[in-house]
Amino acid sequence: MNDIALSGDAEPTTLPNFPDTMAMIARVKPPEAKIVLITDAGGLDRPDVKRGLEIMDVNNGEVWAKLDAGTESYFKLIKPHQNPLRAHPEEHLRIQQKYARSSSKVCSSKSAA
Repeated sequence: MNDIALSGDAEPTTLPNFPDTMAMIARVKPPEAKIVLITDAGGLDRPDVKRGLEIMDVNNGEVWAKLDAGTESYFKLIKPHQNPLRAHPEEHLRIQQKYARSSSKVCSSKSAA
């Protein structure tokens, strides 16, 4: 087993017990396996998610985050009917860079205007 990835039809960081889930995965996974969080980055600023990221960080974790825009104003331009970001994209990028491993890439799906 190379990794355990969390992604899918729902955003993994919306789990109400995200830190507990990361701790359980860390306990049962083979030591060499990675924990990979594939996220839209919408919840990376929440304290409970940050606790889960810290657990991932000490247990061979990676964050693969997708940003739709580089600034909040550009996000509102390309997705005017969606809720605004809970935190600034720059904060999401900082968090992604903190937890990114050398094998992962930090990128945005849209460039800032």
